[in-house]
Amino acid sequence: MKLIKFFLLLLIIISMVSCSKNDNTIDPNYPTKINTLTSAAYDQLLIDLSETSLYQCTSIDSFGHCYVSLKNKSCGHFDSVYVNYSRQELSNIFYESLLKYNKFINITDTSGITISSIKNHKSVEFDKFKTTYPDSATEGWIISSNLQKLNGYEIPGTEIKVDVFFDQVRSVEGKRYNELYIPPTDKYSDAQAKASILNKEYTYNGSTLKISSSTYWNESQKIIFPISKGNTIELRVCWALHPGNWQVVIDTQNGEVLSYVKI
Repeated sequence: MKLIKFFLLLLIIISMVSCSKNDNTIDPNYPTKINTLTSAAYDQLLIDLSETSLYQCTSIDSFGHCYVSLKNKSCGHFDSVYVNYSRQELSNIFYESLLKYNKFINITDTSGITISSIKNHKSVEFDKFKTTYPDSATEGWIISSNLQKLNGYEIPGTEIKVDVFFDQVRSVEGKRYNELYIPPTDKYSDAQAKASILNKEYTYNGSTLKISSSTYWNESQKIIFPISKGNTIELRVCWALHPGNWQVVIDTQNGEVLSYVKI
């Protein structure tokens, strides 16, 4: 009789362990992974860039993403043709550039893309500069877009930027993604993600956050968070939690803390 009870107990334990493993089964389709370009594709992109006016102030990373690089030694050695642009003129230049240089910023059309800011090279907002110097021109403007959304979720770091240096566009920047897999369910809810970091401490730029039962939480958002891992970028489905004036990003599938910053 004792032997029968022992085997029944053993079967229950095995069943519980099995269920636990099933609950934590890793979705083979998650996360979406973006690979670096092949050498041939990367070299061709550099050739294409060299045939435009962008090549002096634009760099390309191994994934094919362009970015503004004003500190390049060759960038800025242009004829100093100052233009006193209006906001509308800069807006027109921005959207024309998106279509002209679409292969470098991975877009097919401009739908959903809006201008979020226009700043000069000293990071002064357009309106502030025009109010202070109404009759003056500056050497350049960087026009930035809103963030990309996929399946309704924002992706940090996906602004598109167009640099108008003196009298023409000299650089573009952008990280846009086409592929995205979202698992059918979250293994960590908003509440579970918050509970998982209770009593944890995080330090950023000399400031420390300690999550406690008295922490005030602002509204959370679900976002797509790109992280680089060697030769791939992983697009993680995450909770962007907001304890006080901090942001803590947690993967909805495994509870991993991917980022924490004071904002």
